[in-house]
Amino acid sequence: MDKKKINILIIETEPIIIEIIRELFAFTINKDYEGYTTKITCFDNLKDGEQFIQKNKLDLAIIAHPLIYGEGHKFAIQMKRKYPNTYVVLTSGYTEDIFRLHSNFYYDSYLEKPFTAQSLRNILKEVI
Repeated sequence: MDKKKINILIIETEPIIIEIIRELFAFTINKDYEGYTTKITCFDNLKDGEQFIQKNKLDLAIIAHPLIYGEGHKFAIQMKRKYPNTYVVLTSGYTEDIFRLHSNFYYDSYLEKPFTAQSLRNILKEVI
């Protein structure tokens, strides 16, 4: 039986956060979602992420804001307009209510750092 692949893009400058997301998704998929597998691609900048999405179909994008070399929320706007079927998650150390005061943009979910393992599982559940 062929497994359904979930293509995930992570744009994040913190290597430990990338590793946590990778490990949690791999564990959760193996434990709870028989018949699924993940392909996770990670970048620490928007330029590489932008080039990647032009050539690859994504199911889920997790984008940090702010980034050292760019504005994650602006990238999220572009993604939702160009690829409305991609589930876009924005992560930030700002609370969502404060963030919304200064931004009017599109995303499917928001994770305030530090986020919990359960909040990441809930995102995966939404995508699958």
